[in-house]
Amino acid sequence: MKSSYEGTSWYYEKFPEYTIEFYEDPENEDLRVPPFALMHTNARSSWHILKVKYHQTILLELSAHYIDEARGIAVHPKSAFLNLFARYPKSKYINSYYYYFEDSPEINLMWLLKSLNSHEDDAWSKHLSMIPIFENVQQKETIEKMVNVNTEKYQGCVFEKKKECYVGYNNNLSDEDQEYARIDMATTLMIKEVLEKYKFEHHYQ
Repeated sequence: MKSSYEGTSWYYEKFPEYTIEFYEDPENEDLRVPPFALMHTNARSSWHILKVKYHQTILLELSAHYIDEARGIAVHPKSAFLNLFARYPKSKYINSYYYYFEDSPEINLMWLLKSLNSHEDDAWSKHLSMIPIFENVQQKETIEKMVNVNTEKYQGCVFEKKKECYVGYNNNLSDEDQEYARIDMATTLMIKEVLEKYKFEHHYQ
């Protein structure tokens, strides 16, 4: 491991030409903290760049975040859209949600970074408890279709999930922005619940 004021890097001992770099992203420092980072006990977070390199060739580049004030690292999830609510500003609720795929680079890198930094489970587990993790594209499309053909039912689920969203301290947000963060996260939590129920039901079929 090598650390500096710019960030941290690691190399693979067997093949040191492979490295991982993790450093602050100056271009994104003024961006809104994503809602999944705000839902932790300590909402302080920052945008980072995560690179996997072979010599100087970038094999993979992703956005990442310290969560719960550096108690964990979350690789930024993918995002997708539903046809659940009317377009803003007709509805204050949103159609986008966050997700991962199982055994994806994002998931595997989070495992690795957790180990490399000797982070405890709390922040990492909290993060993954909020984000749906699909087995494959087909499963993702199945869940989205279920939601899009029964919008009234799942709108109600989003309203209920918003009640479970609490922005942590050290958030530096106005009341209005905290409310938006809860709204932003509610759709993701709804998809997470629908997916977990779908997996449970199909496991026993």
